[in-house]
Amino acid sequence: AHPVLAAYADAAGGLSESLWNEIIEARSDQVERFSSWDALDAYLERTSGAVMKLALLACGASAENVSEIVRWAAQAWGYQGFLRSSSLRERLPGDNSLAIERAKAAHASVRVLASSLPPAVFPAIGYLALVPGYLRAIARGRGERALFMRQATLIGASAIGRI
Repeated sequence: AHPVLAAYADAAGGLSESLWNEIIEARSDQVERFSSWDALDAYLERTSGAVMKLALLACGASAENVSEIVRWAAQAWGYQGFLRSSSLRERLPGDNSLAIERAKAAHASVRVLASSLPPAVFPAIGYLALVPGYLRAIARGRGERALFMRQATLIGASAIGRI
């Protein structure tokens, strides 16, 4: 009977309950350090990837067309998120430079795949345009970019419809 959940239920009609359960289950896994990049990738797909999939479906994407883009998007967003957080960075299975390279490669892949999506789904993944800037900031020893730069990046990406 919570008003936020009631509003969500109205807006999310038909979205997969199993995806929400998967997100909750994955977030409950308390791993001190991921044993491999594959283990981290699976975690990212079950957490941020599942949220992205829900957002893409809510924006009208077809379920069969989102799996590959979600995999790469989850890695791009997830790696930069782990790198920006000192507590999460310690859980990476390898060194930071490898995580940066994996994030760059994932972002390049998702960028190509996203170009074939209909414009209506851009709001679900548009924030991935922030990944390259975050990675540059991380490489310079900072985890954050100025708010104005983040806003300008998002406005630019929205204007051209590309991440």
